[in-house]
Amino acid sequence: MIEKGGNLPLIKQKNVSLIKKMVYRYSPISRSEIAQRLSLTSPTITTSVNPMIAQGLLRELPDLEERRDMERSPGRRPVKLEFVPETHYFCGVDLGPYGISYALTDLMGRTVATSTSTYTDMGSYESTMEMLVESIPNFIRAAKQPKNKVLGVGVVMPGLIDGAAGKINSTFRSGWDGHFLAQDLSEKIGIQVKVDNNVRARIIEADLFDRMLLGDPVAYFYVSYGIACHLMINGSALYGEFAAAGEIGHTIVKQDGPLCTTCGNYGCLEALASEKAVLSQCRANLYYNGVPNVLSEICSDPEKLTIEHVLEAQRRGDQTVGRILNGCIRYLSAELANVINLVSPKTVLVDGRIFSVDQNRAQLLDETRTLALNIGKERTRFIFLPYDAYRGARGAASIAVKEFFLENAL
Repeated sequence: MIEKGGNLPLIKQKNVSLIKKMVYRYSPISRSEIAQRLSLTSPTITTSVNPMIAQGLLRELPDLEERRDMERSPGRRPVKLEFVPETHYFCGVDLGPYGISYALTDLMGRTVATSTSTYTDMGSYESTMEMLVESIPNFIRAAKQPKNKVLGVGVVMPGLIDGAAGKINSTFRSGWDGHFLAQDLSEKIGIQVKVDNNVRARIIEADLFDRMLLGDPVAYFYVSYGIACHLMINGSALYGEFAAAGEIGHTIVKQDGPLCTTCGNYGCLEALASEKAVLSQCRANLYYNGVPNVLSEICSDPEKLTIEHVLEAQRRGDQTVGRILNGCIRYLSAELANVINLVSPKTVLVDGRIFSVDQNRAQLLDETRTLALNIGKERTRFIFLPYDAYRGARGAASIAVKEFFLENAL
C-alpha cells in the first residue's frame, strides 16, 4: 500500500500504524487477511508484527479453520492475531454539566473501573485543574492499576474543543476559553492527556470500542443539558473550522423563541428542546393553577427538579409533562430530519435520557421519518443507545486510545 518509497523509516512507521489499526478493528485476524486488506506483502506484515509479539503487545490465537486446512496446505501457520488488552490502560474523564464521571478501560475498551463525582463548582479553570490533578491519580490508584500501565488520559466536555491543539476554544464555563487543558494537565499529573468535545468522543467510542458503525457517514445525535449532532465521515470525526462542527443545538429553529444562555441567541434548538429547556418549562408548570400534579408529587421543590423526575412523571401519565416533552421532541425530529436531508447518513446513533421512555423514541423515529426525504427514511439506520452514565467517560478513554496507541507507534 505504502511500503515502497524514499523515506524508509517513515514508511515503516506508517505501515505499523496501518497494521495496528487493522488488528484493532478486525481482530482476531490472520497475517494473510491483513496483507490482503492493506495490499502489503507478507514480509512487511511479519517485520511489523513480530516486534509487537515479542513485546507482549500482540498474541497469537489458534485458527481452527486454518488448522483444518493444514492437511491440504502444509506449512500454513494456523494462527490469528489480537492485542493483549491488559498491556495498557486508559483513563477517561467526562466534565459534564451535572458532575464528573471517570472510567478506566483496558486497551480494547473493556471498562475495569468507574467513579462519579457531583463536583459542579467548575467556575474557575484553575480550581478545577487542582481538583483533577488530585482526583485522576486517586482514581487510578483506587482501580489498583500501576500508573506506568496507564498510557494516556482523555478529558471531554461540551463546547468547541480543539483536540489537535489540546485547546478549549469555547465552552459554557466562564473563564475557560483559550486554555490549553491537555498540556496544563499533562504537566501536572505526568501522563499524556488528550482533550475533545464530549459528543465527538462518543462517536469515536462507538467506532473503536463498540464497533457498531456500519456504513458511512454516521451521525451521533445527543440530547442532554445541551444538544449536539457530530458526524463521522470516511472514518474520521468531523471538526470543521474552530472545532465548531456538530453544534446543532445552536441552530435557530424559532426566531421569536426563548433566549439561550449559552450562545446568546433567541430560539435555538437548545433553548427549546434540551434537558435544560424541558426542566425550565416543567418548573414553570410544577403546579397547574395551584393544584398539585403528578410531577409535584414526585418532586415539590422546583430547585431540586431533575430530568429523572420529569421522565418518571411522564411514565405515570402526567399530561402537562407529556405535552412539554411532545413539543420538545417535535423540534428534535425536525432538526434530525434536516441532518438526514443534508448529510444522508447511513447510520444515526441517538443518545439521551429522554429516549429511555418508549413513547419518546417512537415519536422521534416516526416524525423524523415523516419529515426526511424518501431516500433518507428508506436507507438510514437508526440505533437508540441505552442511557449509560459512563458512556462519556468511556468516550474520553477512546480518544486517548486513538491518539496515544493507534495514531502513534510505540
